[in-house]
Amino acid sequence: MRGSKMLMLLLTVVAFAVGPAVAMAASQPSWNSGKSGMLDYRSTEGKVAALDFTAKTIQIMPTDGSMPGPVRVAIGDRTVIRQGMLHRTLADLKIGEDVNLRYSGSGNTWVADSINVVDSSVPVAQYLGSR
Repeated sequence: MRGSKMLMLLLTVVAFAVGPAVAMAASQPSWNSGKSGMLDYRSTEGKVAALDFTAKTIQIMPTDGSMPGPVRVAIGDRTVIRQGMLHRTLADLKIGEDVNLRYSGSGNTWVADSINVVDSSVPVAQYLGSR
């Protein structure tokens, strides 16, 4: 009897702890989903063509043929900028750098979800966070 009460208590605690995370994960569309609700998810590879630090925007000239012209996106509070394992900021980016961009939005409003700087001059070990 006591063992079954402990088991029920443990299951209840786990349900309360895991339940919200499972619900939130189920509501988040995957990158492969393309469109979800009103948002459209896209990605492109290209070179940084323009940076606007005041408006917090970046313009990428695609080199992968995904878009015929430049892509301008806002840098949001949740935008992740990385160079390998190293965290970067908008101020660290430079015109002409190669980047992989993932962004989402609809209409004329696009926000960068992640920007990964591709720099062939940085050793692979530094990308992986080791020295």
